[in-house]
Amino acid sequence: MDDPVLLSEIPNRTARARAAEGAPVVVFLNPVEYHGPHLPLDTDTILAEGALREAYSVLRGQGLDWPMLVYSKIRVGCGAVPTNGSIRHRYREMKRVVRDVCDGIRSLGAKRAILMTFHGEPHHNLAIEDGVRLLRSR
Repeated sequence: MDDPVLLSEIPNRTARARAAEGAPVVVFLNPVEYHGPHLPLDTDTILAEGALREAYSVLRGQGLDWPMLVYSKIRVGCGAVPTNGSIRHRYREMKRVVRDVCDGIRSLGAKRAILMTFHGEPHHNLAIEDGVRLLRSR
């Protein structure tokens, strides 16, 4: 698999051109969260990246050869375990961040988006669903 194209690290005109090609623009939305002494604080993002790579592999097997266009990795999440390095966000904060990110994705001219998480907390996922609704409405 090709390396991800990090849209946040290339010139804006290039990012807009890549997004306009029709490949999904990916944003990772995961908390910094304690998962035990044997795991990193970024476990949810690491797992989400692995799951997305697997999904792209399956899509390529079906003939869709999209590049992985990564908008950003946003370290935000509701309901993170409140200990040992976790960063907790309230639902309204999370919802605002997700909406801002979705507005950014749309302003790039993206035709498709993937909001990727591995965090299972209900409010976290409701905030992401709000972003999905926003993208669909536009």
